[in-house]
Amino acid sequence: MTYAVLTGDIINSTTFGKESEGVLNSLKIVLNDLKGLKKDNDEVIAVSGIFRGDSFQVAFSAPKRAVKAALYIRSRLRALSNKERTIDVRLAIGFGDIERLNIDNVEESDGEAFHLSGRGLDSMKSYQRLTFISKGKNESAIRAIGSLLDVLTNHWTERQSEAMSFWLTEKSQSSVAEKMNLKQPTIHKHLALAGAYAIEDTLDAVECFFDNIRGE
Repeated sequence: MTYAVLTGDIINSTTFGKESEGVLNSLKIVLNDLKGLKKDNDEVIAVSGIFRGDSFQVAFSAPKRAVKAALYIRSRLRALSNKERTIDVRLAIGFGDIERLNIDNVEESDGEAFHLSGRGLDSMKSYQRLTFISKGKNESAIRAIGSLLDVLTNHWTERQSEAMSFWLTEKSQSSVAEKMNLKQPTIHKHLALAGAYAIEDTLDAVECFFDNIRGE
């Protein structure tokens, strides 16, 4: 079975000063929201606490959910930013086996997916915000998907980020329009420019990709 482990940290967290507590509280809220991304009752989403000051890990039994979570974390935190502080994160997803998963204390878990995720975060370039890493014949394809999503999400505006954060959980333009107090055509424009419909296809492709691996 292929698991996905997402490891992340806040960018420039030491520069927030008196805003640090608010930034960490925003991160805690977003991490708690991830449990709402679950689709099937037998799926596992294990969320760590914040460690080493600004780092976190989340383990997923469904790889597609990890990709969706990474997009949600970035979009929601950027939507919660303001003129005084921009909240952004680096995120690395490792796809692989898990030998030991401690749901109550994720940091004590172990396995290939954890090692790949941590290694991916440590090796990220300064311009990267999102990277995928795996082992085997599909390594290049997985890395390419991560690279394309990284480029796409780096160009999101504040409005596009906010629209995406709601769309990733609501999946209804009318609901997003209501939450943002905007007209539906405006929401459609924000989502289209953010690449939402290409992202939807990508999430489906990731799901099929790992389903095929299980079937081999």
